[in-house]
Amino acid sequence: MRSFITLLFLLVVTLQAQEILQPAQNVSMVRVGMMLGRDGAAFGPGFMAEFNPISRLGLYGFAGQSSINGYGAGGGIVANFKDRMLGFGIVYRAFRMHRFTIGGFTQAAYYGDHVRASYPDGFGGMVEYRDSSKGPLITLGPDIEIRITRDIAVFIRPGKDLGDNIAAQTAGGFSINGGVEVGVGGIFRGFKKLF
Repeated sequence: MRSFITLLFLLVVTLQAQEILQPAQNVSMVRVGMMLGRDGAAFGPGFMAEFNPISRLGLYGFAGQSSINGYGAGGGIVANFKDRMLGFGIVYRAFRMHRFTIGGFTQAAYYGDHVRASYPDGFGGMVEYRDSSKGPLITLGPDIEIRITRDIAVFIRPGKDLGDNIAAQTAGGFSINGGVEVGVGGIFRGFKKLF
């Protein structure tokens, strides 16, 4: 792992020295967007709003939920699962190459989940099981942004969930989100052209 990070660092320094990488582009001061991905333990939709005081730094708030219904775990076990998140994050845009901007993100969320399962009791009946938990969830990882137009960007954020909950324990804590963000100024310019 250490050699990978050293190699990545040397690659970035070399590319910057050759001026292939450029500083992050100007981004809209305020952007809103939709996201889809695995925030918690399952895939689901979300919403975000981002404030960019400088082009390299974004502060965002987000909310998301996901669910799995009718999951068959074998042996007659059937489960329904829901989770939800509400939180904030920071994204840092380190450099760009053409339309791609690369950086990192970290986010903190209030996470809650609810599991409801049924399984055979061995006597011909079914047993109901319910469990809920709430707590903090921290996620960090790289941020890859692809600029489509001046005001529209697509992002991908693979990350690692940290915490004492089902999201951090499912799939080794791997999370991934992708989405589309639109600059609020671009929305107003679009309406202005219509009228």
